[in-house]
Amino acid sequence: MGKETVMFIGAHPDDEIFGAGATLAKLKEKGSKVIVVILSYGELSGILAKKDYVIKTRVREDKKAQEMLGIDKSYYLGLREGHFLEEAEMRDVCERLASLIKDYKPTMIITHGSRDIHPDHRATFKITVESLKKSGVKTKLFTCQNIWGPESSKEKKLGKMFVDVSKEFQKKWQALKEFKSQKIAWFFLSWATYIRARVNGWRIRKKYAEVFYRMKME
Repeated sequence: MGKETVMFIGAHPDDEIFGAGATLAKLKEKGSKVIVVILSYGELSGILAKKDYVIKTRVREDKKAQEMLGIDKSYYLGLREGHFLEEAEMRDVCERLASLIKDYKPTMIITHGSRDIHPDHRATFKITVESLKKSGVKTKLFTCQNIWGPESSKEKKLGKMFVDVSKEFQKKWQALKEFKSQKIAWFFLSWATYIRARVNGWRIRKKYAEVFYRMKME
């Protein structure tokens, strides 16, 4: 890890924090530029609230969390949850994302896994790969450990990268607390994230760790 440009491409506001928050903070502390691209606004998380209110709230919370980790810049592409692939085609999202990749020329891209149980996460992986191919930019592509559910048998065969985030995890934990509108999901996902970080840390004899998988571009 050194001075480079890192781009996280996620499905929903907060995925970058849950999936790679401590690692992004570590990269930033080491001098890297960190860019986040979120494909949706996460509007379906507020069932009883108006859509505009949910969108503004989720983006506001996300930006506060990003600020705590030192994220340099973030973009929200506004795809409808549950309709990523069809909307991406209709709205030329891959072209927009490819343009961002060309502009920043990231030396590393982190996104969701292709076998994540959340359909929007799987769609984000497909959109990321297509956009990266369109951009023509040569970079390292990693997927974060699945936010929802365990790793798949296919992921177990990939090269794992354990990142020691013992010093940065508390910063990630504090950033997660910014998502006050997501109380129920926060309770379950945050503690699952905490336990996973401790288990991953134990595997490399550290207090906390995040895991990533190196993907090969065909």
